[in-house]
Amino acid sequence: MAAAARAAHDLHEAGWAHGDIRGGTILLDAGQGLLDLPLATATDLPPTVARVGAAEELDGVEPDRLWGAGPTRASDVYALGAVLHRHLTRGLLHPDLPGDPVVTAVQRVLVERPRVDTELHGPAADLVRACLDPDPGRRPSSALAVAERLEELAAA
Repeated sequence: MAAAARAAHDLHEAGWAHGDIRGGTILLDAGQGLLDLPLATATDLPPTVARVGAAEELDGVEPDRLWGAGPTRASDVYALGAVLHRHLTRGLLHPDLPGDPVVTAVQRVLVERPRVDTELHGPAADLVRACLDPDPGRRPSSALAVAERLEELAAA
């Protein structure tokens, strides 16, 4: 996860937001995490709000994206927090998404606050909650900050 967060930071520093960080775009190679390039979102003119194959894929989409905001550093940090939650708990932030029609899933993400699994405790839970803060200004300042925090947690 830390390597994927560092890759997102590198994109941000180059002037891009990934816009599609999810479990399927974080790849593992020889124990290292890689972030797949956001080719689908990079070629959209104008940018799409979000691509959805199944309702469950909306679990890590920041609500502002569904209101029409383009991808940002903050929305990528939100998505990193959602993927971290899913990785640590095997659960969704919006547990009722599976089986929802897409329009219901969009409404659910817009209206419901994400629910961090009550079994997740300590610094990892704090990091997930910080990444998912509804105020983008209170989230970690960058994907690099997320990566560094993940590396600290892994070393502890």
